[in-house]
Amino acid sequence: MIGRYSENDLPVCVNTSSPQFLTLVDKLVSSAHIKKVIFVFDATNHQFLMKFNGIMEAERELNIRHEVINKYIQLGTAYNGYLFSHHRLISIN
Repeated sequence: MIGRYSENDLPVCVNTSSPQFLTLVDKLVSSAHIKKVIFVFDATNHQFLMKFNGIMEAERELNIRHEVINKYIQLGTAYNGYLFSHHRLISIN
């Protein structure tokens, strides 16, 4: 026994030619293009500015590193006058 797991534990998909394994691989491959949308808002008035189809697209267009964008999404605070989110914000006027 190593940690909480037994040395004899095997993955569920031992047979890599089984239909279940091949279906799982197909699903993973077909989902590889899915990205998280990035919404950008003005930090002062929360007005929607633009939408990007992924963090790398936002990085290229705004010239802001994706690590910085992710950090400020998690913090929920502004960076250089921008608010970043994975969700549309509800405007409260």
